[in-house]
Amino acid sequence: MNKRVKGFTLVELMIVIAIIGILASVGYPAYINSLKRAQRADAMDSLLSLAGRMEEYYMVNGTYVGATVANDGSGTVGSSISSENIYLLSISGATAFKYKLIATPEETDAECSTLTLDSLGTKGSTGTSGNCW
Repeated sequence: MNKRVKGFTLVELMIVIAIIGILASVGYPAYINSLKRAQRADAMDSLLSLAGRMEEYYMVNGTYVGATVANDGSGTVGSSISSENIYLLSISGATAFKYKLIATPEETDAECSTLTLDSLGTKGSTGTSGNCW
């Protein structure tokens, strides 16, 4: 009488665990990279929206001087927090005819530590990656 026991051997189980480990080591960094790119889209959208409000401010006042953003949305051109609450927005160097908008992430992003947009539509960034936009 030959009884065959069904189930996994320890070797088979270790092979499956190794394969799962390899897949996770490849998949997790790709997931994090995709998540960071999606978060940067929030910054881009918020910067472009803020630029539109800056242009409205200029049409009414004839200058960019005095345009402000505030955490509670009470600034003259809106909120200093991005639409998804991931980035802090600020206005830098606003003069009568130009401005620079800056988006800084709440969490560290070494590849794209800040995203910028100026009154001429020039897009910029700081960090280790030059391809943030």
